[in-house]
Amino acid sequence: MASPSPFTPKHSSPFPGLSSPLSSSSPSPTPRSPHPLGPRGSSSHDSELTLARKWIEECTGRVEKNKSFKEYLQDGTLLCELVQNVRPDLIRKIKRVRSPFAWRENLSFFLEACKSLGLKGSQLFSPEDLIASGARTPTIKT
Repeated sequence: MASPSPFTPKHSSPFPGLSSPLSSSSPSPTPRSPHPLGPRGSSSHDSELTLARKWIEECTGRVEKNKSFKEYLQDGTLLCELVQNVRPDLIRKIKRVRSPFAWRENLSFFLEACKSLGLKGSQLFSPEDLIASGARTPTIKT
């Protein structure tokens, strides 16, 4: 019998078709919507953001109710903590300085860890996607 993978997170993903936001599979778009999360601002997209936020809170133990989802993820610290819960050896140091340069570094650490976990470059967002435009579909899908 095969042993469980060391990459399996403590909590299962809230997204249908995904075992984890760090998995290499992605959900199939519905026929009515070109994006798996639905159009930005739609109730489908908003509920997916809520599910993602709750899952991240469960995995990391951090709850910050006074921040928007963009502010919650923008500096990359929470995403790095999320990876550390899955594989502590992938991100050794998180930058806690409040500067866009440190944010980009943290987001780069997160994205490199995602690659180490098997995601392809086409499945990842760029740090500018989150810093400049907020939590859009590419960020949530990663």
